[in-house]
Amino acid sequence: MYEIFFRASAVLEPSKALGATSGTPRSRNRSSNIFGGNTFDKDNYGGKMLEVIALNTEDARAAKEGGAGRVELVGSMEFAGISPIPELVSEIAWKVGIPVRPMLRLEDGFGTDRLEELQALASQFVEAGADGIVLGFLRGGKIDVETTNEILGRIQGKIPYTFHRAIDEVTDYLAAWKSLDELIFPPDQVLTSGGAPTAGDPEGYFRELVERRPEAREVILAGGGLSLEGIPRLKALGIKNFHVGSGVRPEESFDNPVSAELVASWVEAVERD
Repeated sequence: MYEIFFRASAVLEPSKALGATSGTPRSRNRSSNIFGGNTFDKDNYGGKMLEVIALNTEDARAAKEGGAGRVELVGSMEFAGISPIPELVSEIAWKVGIPVRPMLRLEDGFGTDRLEELQALASQFVEAGADGIVLGFLRGGKIDVETTNEILGRIQGKIPYTFHRAIDEVTDYLAAWKSLDELIFPPDQVLTSGGAPTAGDPEGYFRELVERRPEAREVILAGGGLSLEGIPRLKALGIKNFHVGSGVRPEESFDNPVSAELVASWVEAVERD
């Protein structure tokens, strides 16, 4: 299934990518993130942002039409999301024109023994026009700093990245945030439910986290079973960025395409003062 990632022709030149028009992906202006590393200008997201999981070009178009700030692109929801092919990243980045972060994950779980494949795929995502990538690796119940740094070293900070919900599976959630400081390029966003089964769950660690590390408010991308009703509770903690998957699909099913109307209702909830 994944051999397509490594064909010499897998990544198209931006000007030739799947019928791309003269449009270009979102501008990439560097700025400093709260951990002191390099990231990209988040002012382009207006300070508040809704990210939508997309499985294909049609999902991405609907997310853009509904006002989403970005899509997380997965090839399928197998194992809760695996990598898409680079051609699809190119099509969405250059033809649909919405910032896209593809998932960097080839197998079930949060460990890997396929480092070279992941490094090659990360480079292809960069060349395909991705706004960033989404990754997360664990070892022994902790963030796998070594593996993550090996992959980040390959892309050399050319694009930012989201550390995904692997962080919700660690044995010590708050300690895991300290581990992020050990990465050679810290994430500009961390997709997390606060260590709880669902984002917005009052039993989660969000409140304690933002009390200990107030700067985390700017990095948290709250998601994972998030409901519209949970957004106000998280916004009250100063969290600005949110992530949704099935919630913007009819019957909350990934068997159905993203609905622009449902995306718009989520965007309104995120942006409401």
